[in-house]
Amino acid sequence: MDYHKDTERISKSGLDLINKSPLHYWEKYLNPMHKDKTTHALTFGSAVHCAVLEPAEFGKRYSIIPDIDRRTKEGKLRYAEFLETVGNKEMITREDSNNIEHIMTAVNRHPQASLLKSKITEVEQIYTHEDMKCKPDAITSLGIVLDLKTTEDASPK
Repeated sequence: MDYHKDTERISKSGLDLINKSPLHYWEKYLNPMHKDKTTHALTFGSAVHCAVLEPAEFGKRYSIIPDIDRRTKEGKLRYAEFLETVGNKEMITREDSNNIEHIMTAVNRHPQASLLKSKITEVEQIYTHEDMKCKPDAITSLGIVLDLKTTEDASPK
């Protein structure tokens, strides 16, 4: 069952929406006409998550948009050829790919983060208990739950 469509149980995100208003929860989880909006921030965060926690999956899920001038006839043709190779992969820009690479390098160079990453045993497994559910980003063999976040501004405020 799709984690987001499991209406028998509620997640922290669902509780946050109910706290905002029951209508917000209904719109996201119960409205049959609802379609999740994909934003650049969500796509980037998911790509970072995949690259850091599931690096072997990255190339299967993401395709880097080549630097092509799509204003020219040749550029339009090259871009159309690229689109034929994408399939259902998410497309990310070269700039995002470079930023993801920097994040991966930073995580791998950080002693504690690198150690925790090497101990990952489960990624995005759904856990349920009675009427609650959760899907942690990763769990290590040490029993530590990992939650990876991206942000444009990591300042204290």
